[in-house]
Amino acid sequence: MNPAVREIADRVASEFSLPAEKIHSLITSPPEDVMGDYSLPCFILAKELKRSPQELASQIAKTLSGGIIAKAVAAGPYVNIVIDRPQLFSFILSAILNEGSLYGGAKKRDETVVIDFSSPNIARPFSIAHLRSTALGNSLKKIYQHLGYRVIGVNHLGDWGVQFGTLISAYTRWGDDEKIKQDSIYELYRLYVKFNDESERDPSLKDEARGWLKRLEERDPEAFRLWEWFVEISLNAFQRYYKILGVEFEVIQGESAYRDLTAPLIEELTRNKIAEESDGALIIRLNKPGEKEEIPPLILKTRDGTTVYATRDICAARSHWDQYHFAKKLYVVDAGQSLHFKQLFMALAKMGHEWSERLFHVPFGVMLFEDERMSTRKGRIVFLEEVLNRSMEMTRSIIESIEKMSNLSSDEKESVIPDVGVSAIIYADLSRSRIHDINFRWSEVLNFNGKSGPYIQYTHARMAGVLRKYEENVPKSPDFAKLGEPSEIALAKRLEIFPAKVQQAADEYEPFVIAEYLGNLAITINQFYDNCRVLGEEPALEEARIALVYCAKLVLKRGLELLGMRAPERM
Repeated sequence: MNPAVREIADRVASEFSLPAEKIHSLITSPPEDVMGDYSLPCFILAKELKRSPQELASQIAKTLSGGIIAKAVAAGPYVNIVIDRPQLFSFILSAILNEGSLYGGAKKRDETVVIDFSSPNIARPFSIAHLRSTALGNSLKKIYQHLGYRVIGVNHLGDWGVQFGTLISAYTRWGDDEKIKQDSIYELYRLYVKFNDESERDPSLKDEARGWLKRLEERDPEAFRLWEWFVEISLNAFQRYYKILGVEFEVIQGESAYRDLTAPLIEELTRNKIAEESDGALIIRLNKPGEKEEIPPLILKTRDGTTVYATRDICAARSHWDQYHFAKKLYVVDAGQSLHFKQLFMALAKMGHEWSERLFHVPFGVMLFEDERMSTRKGRIVFLEEVLNRSMEMTRSIIESIEKMSNLSSDEKESVIPDVGVSAIIYADLSRSRIHDINFRWSEVLNFNGKSGPYIQYTHARMAGVLRKYEENVPKSPDFAKLGEPSEIALAKRLEIFPAKVQQAADEYEPFVIAEYLGNLAITINQFYDNCRVLGEEPALEEARIALVYCAKLVLKRGLELLGMRAPERM
């Protein structure tokens, strides 16, 4: 806790015999810097003490005056507080200097968070839309790790189910092994799309696909051989994408890993009268008598005897609980699956699993590409690999055209290009609230002047350049009394709220909170740099400003890393 906040909380708690933790939870930042450094709204305290908020605010302001508090002023039901400037800088910057890259995080906890993300379907190349779950989940994983949790990243591949009946049927009709060897996953995808096109004209093909799925579930040798081959091709392609994005998983395990658990599960649920037959299918009814909300039953087995992904999701959830006894498990899956997860969680609760309350769906909107909606079944998709390659090509052109970057060596340019090109795509995704649909536009993604990934990265590189020119160790205990310019105060106060933003991002499952914060931080850093000369000032002032630059660079870098982005030292 910031010593200034602790001082405010302790003084008010002592004066009114209230818990200091309660006071601390109420202290916030005022909407405008001119109001002060901190604000204490008095509504809740006034109700508890049976006082008017205005009267209580006036009394608290008198209580707080003196010491490290330079000024405390009652403004209606609020107390606005100004901290002694040298001590404010000392509180904020000393914490960053002492904690380093751990700033904004927490000590190691004895709690596990499981995050199920990315989870692509086998035999389909990544489209730009696949980035959403992958980037969101990877960022949440890094955020929870920073907060001290043990995090298990799970890639629950779609490697079983009706799409494999479709693919095997398509392969047996039109498959060409040479084309598959040459173009691997892209050729498999073309077969999948062709089958869906043909089945619209000839519905009997869908029966053929279901037949192949049944053979696969019964371990037919030919069906199983083809399935294993398609999985191997797909995993090799996926690993290539993940390497480019810098994404890693603790567990990569598809639906197929749970296929042998489905029969015992169905037998258990039938025996316990949790599952019942309906029109030839096996279901779990979720609505209780008299409930207004109609929740469709969860289907465990279709009329033709094949299981569905919901059956395997139940097995996976139970398996993960047995392995990890998680504090929470997050499913980072698009909003179109909201009903499925509601059914899944309700079914697990009906089965008596109290830990079902620790399961959370983290939904997100769809991604448009230059105003176009994508469709995997119809073949209207933009491949992620093509987008990443184009982003790097465009980054190369931009770097060559910017005079400030002309002094980079060829090796430095080759290093910066993927750093900026890939991170720009990630930031374009995470810089908007996850629940909103995203319209991907090149004009916004690679903007070096606005709130974009490259702008934030350039700001980081700019601070790195200042520190290189300083050519000495960053002072650990500079004279903070030398700082006091408005842009210095604004920057220090922006750095102070980083821990709160990290916690907010975790609580709301929303990396956008950090992405937006970094955009604002980069603007504040550049305003400071434009208004305050760092190098060449008298030694004490230079040292204090170098410490501020170092702290700003450190927080910017950590924030970029929490988003799964890179922080180049030179640009």
